[in-house]
Amino acid sequence: MMPKMKWVYFTLMVAFVVMKWHLGMVMAISGCQRTPIMFSFGDSNSDTGGLVSGLGYQINPPYGRSFFGRSTGRLSDGRLILDFLCQSLNARLLSPYMDSLESNFQNGGEFCSGRINYTPSISAICLKCSSHAISHFKRRSLELAATGAKGFINEEGFRNALYMIDIGQNDLADSFSKNLSYARVVRRIPLVVAEIKKAMKALYDQGGRNFWVQNTGPLGCLPQKTLVSPTQSRRSRCIRMHLKLQLCCTEV
Repeated sequence: MMPKMKWVYFTLMVAFVVMKWHLGMVMAISGCQRTPIMFSFGDSNSDTGGLVSGLGYQINPPYGRSFFGRSTGRLSDGRLILDFLCQSLNARLLSPYMDSLESNFQNGGEFCSGRINYTPSISAICLKCSSHAISHFKRRSLELAATGAKGFINEEGFRNALYMIDIGQNDLADSFSKNLSYARVVRRIPLVVAEIKKAMKALYDQGGRNFWVQNTGPLGCLPQKTLVSPTQSRRSRCIRMHLKLQLCCTEV
């Protein structure tokens, strides 16, 4: 395994361990041993089928081949970090919010979508749209729970839930595909951060208190980027300019 790829793997594992520890602390503080409740917002890194169920986008094999044995709407050959987190906590895998068939939202939901951007001016699906969606989801869940219906999250559940945000990769990585200069792409980073802060404020105002914000990974190591720029990535397996951009994201 190449040194940089080892670093990528190590970074993902650290993120997973810290996320699991954080959620464990939330459960311990609340004195609750019930199944943890999680809500996820973001792009394809956390999308368990939102793009397919919401927009009818076709995601065919080989996606899903290494674990599920079929395409599940994930832009991965197997599970996502979100799936590993749920399984490690003996919780159900999160259902996409827009999936109307066989969905179960007792332990939260997934408000992600592949191709999502931070702003609606770029894409019809955005982080702000997702924060509006969970507002409706919470209102209806509480209404149904108040009637005595089973399987719906109550006010305490929403308050103690973990709200995870993983977004920005599409906005930054795709900018290079549009031939924008490095300087112009970097200027977009504060805009992404500002939208994340707005989403967190909206979730906080709705009662959320536990947040996990995932940074973008080393964008220059994405296979989709290295394959289209083989001369730049031949030695290091990563594109240098994208790695520099990722360092900027970390600094912000």
